[in-house]
Amino acid sequence: MWTIKRSALFKRQLLAYALDYKNRVNTETAERFIDAVGNAVTFVGKKPLACGRYMEAHKHKELTQYEFRKWHVEPFPHSIFFRLTDNNVILLEALYAHRMNTVMKLSLDLKN
Repeated sequence: MWTIKRSALFKRQLLAYALDYKNRVNTETAERFIDAVGNAVTFVGKKPLACGRYMEAHKHKELTQYEFRKWHVEPFPHSIFFRLTDNNVILLEALYAHRMNTVMKLSLDLKN
């Protein structure tokens, strides 16, 4: 059984994206986004190894010590980035929009 932990960064990004949807579109879309993230997190918690490895992270030396995985938040253009620990913990590290320079963002965010 996996335990899920959400990083402070993941929580901040979830709030920022939800508020952005609320301000740019409407409250209903923001709520659907939050539900979609919840569904994606549930899937990750049940089947983390079914989620693809994020190979781009290995292009940066500060990220090579980690094996990141990602899962798409359907139907939104976002992905959850996470890693597994030895003690059956899933660390939800980040929630990024597609077309963002995710590797550089992960690198910078893990330093903070």
